[in-house]
Amino acid sequence: MSEKYYREPDSKLTLKEISNQIRKYWDENNIFNKVNDRTRFDKEFIFLEGPPTANG
Repeated sequence: MSEKYYREPDSKLTLKEISNQIRKYWDENNIFNKVNDRTRFDKEFIFLEGPPTANG
């Protein structure tokens, strides 16, 4: 079995709570700016959001 690169979410959390945790992690770790800094000299940048959201 291949190694997992993520931890399983707490199944007791709601989708809103999971989304808030992800947003908090991105904010605390400055992820958006790190992605922009890493790719700012690339010719094209495509951002693919994770799995589809509950509302489609």
